[in-house]
Amino acid sequence: MVLTVSGMTTEEAGKLGIHGDGRHRYFRVDGGKSNYHALTGCEWFERVPFDLANPDIVAILCPWAPPKDVVTAETREALALAVAKGSTAGP
Repeated sequence: MVLTVSGMTTEEAGKLGIHGDGRHRYFRVDGGKSNYHALTGCEWFERVPFDLANPDIVAILCPWAPPKDVVTAETREALALAVAKGSTAGP
């Protein structure tokens, strides 16, 4: 069995509505090769800070599911322009 681990790309972050450097907290694991069962889709994980009993903080990995309905930056800009333009329709 072979698994590949990939960090979230800038393009993926934009499509998923993740802004700034937040994308560095996420990565995906894909099945690259499997001899005994069918390949499945990717699994996403998020690195989350965790306070230990001592003063240290470590990253733990939590399963993460991308949001199903995302408003991208391009959509937000188009909506803002449409609102700023206003409507020509009367009541």
